[in-house]
Amino acid sequence: MLEDADDVRFLTLPELRTAVDGGDPRENVAGRRSAYLRELRRPTVPVALLSDGTDAETLLPARTPDGRTLTEVGASTGRISGCACSAPRAGWSPRPAR
Repeated sequence: MLEDADDVRFLTLPELRTAVDGGDPRENVAGRRSAYLRELRRPTVPVALLSDGTDAETLLPARTPDGRTLTEVGASTGRISGCACSAPRAGWSPRPAR
């Protein structure tokens, strides 16, 4: 059956049922554990991956900061343009308190 208790993390529920019924899940576990360990070696979590596992941002041309343009990683999809305002302190609001 399973060689290690945490092997269950690398199997689907149907695969676990097959293992309980005497199936050998070691090949699935080994392949998925190998992929998991490979992903742990990434220096950062990529925003987007291509189908072959390539970090999509590594294919973009390097940006040179000009002191006026935000060049960090976006946290959501989409694009927006306009003015930005930095809040001077936590809890700050552009509306006057009532």
